Amino acid sequence: MTWALGDNQARAFVGNIKAEKIAQGAQVIWTRVAAKNPSGVANSNTETQLSWTDDSGIELQFVIERALDAAFTVDLTTLTVGPNQQSLIDNTLSHDTTYYYRVKGDYPAGQVSDFSDVVTITTLNLVAPPTPVSATGTSNSSISLA
Repeated sequence: MTWALGDNQARAFVGNIKAEKIAQGAQVIWTRVAAKNPSGVANSNTETQLSWTDDSGIELQFVIERALDAAFTVDLTTLTVGPNQQSLIDNTLSHDTTYYYRVKGDYPAGQVSDFSDVVTITTLNLVAPPTPVSATGTSNSSISLA
């Protein structure tokens, strides 16, 4: 037996599920998005911060996928955070690079939510500050820079 449940139904169902239903092979399909309203910001040339609203409260963890393309086929990396977390700081990135992120929730019995909307974040293109330069006159018409 399979049920497809919405937000409120899922909360009520999980709260009231009985062992006999599980023993009969009951399966719950999580079709909802656990991480809503995702957003992100580049904190530096190597760090981004992704945030979302936890719309579930019953997930085992959140799974975050990061890629270099919107189809999530180039350089796909999977990151995780614990239940009820609502952000991720990703600090293993390259400067001036666009990353695509999406989030889903993992639930009991191997169920997963749909992915969130995709968030695009480009790390900053910070140039290292120049090193100090000193000038020394070497003649009336030239200087030496060091």
